[in-house]
Amino acid sequence: MKRTFILNGQKVEIGIIRSQRARNIRLVADFEKGMLAVIPRKMDESIAESFIKHKAKWVIKHFHK
Repeated sequence: MKRTFILNGQKVEIGIIRSQRARNIRLVADFEKGMLAVIPRKMDESIAESFIKHKAKWVIKHFHK
């Protein structure tokens, strides 16, 4: 599922993927799929949103590559 975030005044679309194997949140900058946040299956999405906002500088830096 893709979500749109406003990070430092810029719109960034990030896909959120739930994984059975993931134990932590990770951000992935993929050339074909775009920016992805992989989260554990049982984690609340609000925690992932908070993590993405906390890592805004990294997301913007890698989003435009």
